[in-house]
Amino acid sequence: MANKADLMMQYRTDGMEYALRIAKEQGIEALEKEVKTRMGTRISLRMTTDEINRATEAIKHMTLDTVSLMMVLTLHDELGFGAKRCKRFLDRFTLKTECLLEDYATWKDYQQIIRDELGFEMELRWN
Repeated sequence: MANKADLMMQYRTDGMEYALRIAKEQGIEALEKEVKTRMGTRISLRMTTDEINRATEAIKHMTLDTVSLMMVLTLHDELGFGAKRCKRFLDRFTLKTECLLEDYATWKDYQQIIRDELGFEMELRWN
């Protein structure tokens, strides 16, 4: 069984080999992007970028589904929205989400609209 120092050396070597492979195949810019992503997410080197992207997409979809469900439930329970109004809300919510995904709008745009039209701040906790 390897001791802690041997494991640390193996992890460092694996990381260096991984970085070298990215730099050779995709260039320094891709390596810089990879380092930034790994530092921000603390995701193990054992996961490939494709695996990370697939997992991230699944998390995004689940987050969207759970937030949508909670919003519709709240609109119905607390404000008395019926099926028609809840469906209309979901349609608009989906449209605004698609605008973000297609870069027609930004989170800052949406924050500014809320600030200007509703008079309060909504902050985002960026990772």
